[in-house]
Amino acid sequence: MLALLGLSKVKMIAAGVGVALALGVITGLYILNQSLKLDLIISMANTIKLKGALKTQGAALKAAQENAGAWRSALGDIQQSMEELSRVQSEAAAETRRLNTIFSRHDLSALALAKPGLVERRIAAGSRDAFRVLHDITAGDLQRTSGVGAAPRAAPASKP
Repeated sequence: MLALLGLSKVKMIAAGVGVALALGVITGLYILNQSLKLDLIISMANTIKLKGALKTQGAALKAAQENAGAWRSALGDIQQSMEELSRVQSEAAAETRRLNTIFSRHDLSALALAKPGLVERRIAAGSRDAFRVLHDITAGDLQRTSGVGAAPRAAPASKP
């Protein structure tokens, strides 16, 4: 049969090796092509994921910048409040010094001995006001049991 084609055995083997080599190269190129297509698909999917993550991060950054502005505004308000409190505290300290100066010029013991009713009425009125304020704050049912204006104590119940 080889004689009919006019080919020698060596040429036939070389042709077979050439065909096998060509098929191997074509198969290798096909596998490489498929691998590159798969890599391309994976890269495209990763690109889509990254674009989504970028949008999310952009929104988070924008929200953080807005929050930072709100925090700066709140900090300014707090600083103004602190300055106001400092001013009020200074005024209160000045008033305390003024009242201490006034009280240091008066001898309250001598005044109480000279005019006992004056001091007692003021102390009693202050005590009533203190108890009233305490009652209002606690919303309790405080009964006065002693002192000026106290309600009389109820007699203990007798046992039959």
